[in-house]
Amino acid sequence: MPRVLIIEDDAENRRVMADLFRRDDWKVLEAKDGDAGLELALRTRPELILCDLLMPKSNGFEVCRSIREQLQPTKIIVVSGRDYGVDRTSALEAGADEYLLK
Repeated sequence: MPRVLIIEDDAENRRVMADLFRRDDWKVLEAKDGDAGLELALRTRPELILCDLLMPKSNGFEVCRSIREQLQPTKIIVVSGRDYGVDRTSALEAGADEYLLK
């Protein structure tokens, strides 16, 4: 069963994303802040990570950078409500594979 880690501080957004993956038989792991997400990613090594940008503790840019340095094959998709070109560019430079708007 493939694993997805959802790193999102908003509980409702996290629930919606988790439900979508559970329907397709993914094992869903959840973290409500960047530090918890990074720790969970390194411990469980999921195939896919969905990561918000603006979170408590470590932001999405920091999380992407740290995960990318330690988990090369893991796919990282930043999911953000911010529609700024600089955020997209910065997320991709930090190691995200894709940038999606909420």
